[in-house]
Amino acid sequence: MTMSLQKANKIRQLKFSAEAAALTDLRKYPCGSPSAAICIRTAENVFSGALAENAETPAYAADAQFIMYSVTKTIIAAVALRYAEKQLLQLDTPIALWLPNIPHASSITLRQLLRHSSGLPDYGGAPQYREAVRSGAAPWTETEYFTYSHAETLLFPPGLGWSYSNIGYMVARMLLEKARGATFAQIAQEEICEPLNLTTTHILTKDEELAQLVFGPSKELGSQETGGNVPELYHIGWVAHGVAASTVQEISLFFAALLGGQLFSAALLREMCTYSPLPVMRDRPVLRPGYGMGLQIDHGWPEGPIYGNSGGGPGARIAVIHLPQQRSPITIAVAAPGEDIAQVESIATQLLKEQLAQ
Repeated sequence: MTMSLQKANKIRQLKFSAEAAALTDLRKYPCGSPSAAICIRTAENVFSGALAENAETPAYAADAQFIMYSVTKTIIAAVALRYAEKQLLQLDTPIALWLPNIPHASSITLRQLLRHSSGLPDYGGAPQYREAVRSGAAPWTETEYFTYSHAETLLFPPGLGWSYSNIGYMVARMLLEKARGATFAQIAQEEICEPLNLTTTHILTKDEELAQLVFGPSKELGSQETGGNVPELYHIGWVAHGVAASTVQEISLFFAALLGGQLFSAALLREMCTYSPLPVMRDRPVLRPGYGMGLQIDHGWPEGPIYGNSGGGPGARIAVIHLPQQRSPITIAVAAPGEDIAQVESIATQLLKEQLAQ
């Protein structure tokens, strides 16, 4: 099967395997998408456009913007490490120095927040959260996030376990704002967008901005038969740590620059990439999963570790992976409407396999 990958106004024809074609088959991914915006970035070339099984499937404009959901955590971690290098924050000092009123602030550090090892619980599984989001209720305040996630009770002693925590990254974002005396939107602009010349990447600050992004119908916000309209029904405040929007071109550039050592020292990058192994995720295309600071890591590839992150929420999914080969690093970003995160991850890993086979 031949699919098209668009670069500027030219069509670059690439032949993909039957496995790649199957990734746009909604019989396999019933909450997925029949097409995806992709960017393949190497040391020599950048190709971007729409990957789809047939010409009837809607494509995306070159500057189509998607919500980044949890990929925003990588931005938070990158800024935190830049602040650590500038000595505005310290990775191993209890956060009580800056935020004394946070639950367990005297025993939790920034490093633990970024590595999901603080012991702070999450709100994702709370019935109140799902019900409030589906009903279109106003987002919780920071205090309410702590209350409804039962942050007064740690899951384990800080540094002695691992558990994914949006609350932890909310606290990390609060630390950045406290250290700089500015909003997260301003901080991301100063520390990430301006140094890398990212002109479309930004932190969402108003619900109205959702109308400018690509979404599919959301079963999380509507019925199983008729998905809800995300820009009409969703509030950005339901992403507790804040949320970015970007294009596949710019988010791939961010990861390529970050993992290429352009944002802070090699020593801090090694710390960011330090690997904590996680249990096998059988429903995801990850061989040996782990986590660093704001980075998902897969140590199962013979070519070396794969670094990146994925994000998902109502109506959209995003996956970015980076293989830091010395001579020819490869970064791939895949974004799509739909609500099956394994689909965009599978497309990204299949594209990487086929790049390596060339």
